[in-house]
Amino acid sequence: MSARRISRQSSRGRWILWALLMAVGYAGFLGARAPASVGAWLVAKASGGRLRLGGTEGSLWDGSAQEVVLRLGPGAEYALGRVRWQVRWGGLWKGHLAIPIWVAGTDDDAHAVMAWAFGMVRITHLAAAFDGSPLMRQLPLLTPAGLRARVRMHSDALSFSRSGGLKGHAEMTLSDVATSLGPVSTLGTYAVRIVFAGAGARFRIATVRGPLALSGTGAWSKALGVRFEGVALPEGPRAGALDFFASRMGRRQPNGSYQVLWPQGLVAALP
Repeated sequence: MSARRISRQSSRGRWILWALLMAVGYAGFLGARAPASVGAWLVAKASGGRLRLGGTEGSLWDGSAQEVVLRLGPGAEYALGRVRWQVRWGGLWKGHLAIPIWVAGTDDDAHAVMAWAFGMVRITHLAAAFDGSPLMRQLPLLTPAGLRARVRMHSDALSFSRSGGLKGHAEMTLSDVATSLGPVSTLGTYAVRIVFAGAGARFRIATVRGPLALSGTGAWSKALGVRFEGVALPEGPRAGALDFFASRMGRRQPNGSYQVLWPQGLVAALP
């Protein structure tokens, strides 16, 4: 290859790189001028109306909203508190855009870093603490128990594909779980590990402490909902009083434990 041809190709490459940088810079200039309300519109559209931002301030790239509302179902909304976000441009040359997000409310606190790259959304450094009662009320299997709990969740590996699939894992701690069903209100504290794969998830529950020992595995899918198989065992001086609640969870076994199978017969058929 001649030196002249190499020079022409090198010059063409520089012009292409310059044009790309100018395009990115222009897009950043336009985005910097876009109000935060544009971000609220994008969030609502991307979530299918399940997530809503209200009272936005600032810009699309560095802004906040006075409230975040999560729509859990028909007539069921959960206010998360105030949210703030800020775009980091440093990873753009690697092909991704990172956005740290902070959420703060009266009883809720969360932060995470979201990164967009090649049609994939990745979530890292996720840590959240919130009241889990509204979420529990959305699970038909748990609604009659009137459960209440404080939830802590963290994950460093979650990703959403463009098709809507979810991949990764998360750890949760359900602290001081309580029920309105039966004479003993406090059940205990439980650890939950969740593994997401595509359109479903598997989870494992283990007891950290408390009078009702609960352990088992389960799964969730859009088609079948929540399925769980495990064992509940009332322990301690008030074990007898917990029998009322445990008997609503499953069938009593000869050793005093209760076999938990929700819904009956489906867990055994898990793929």
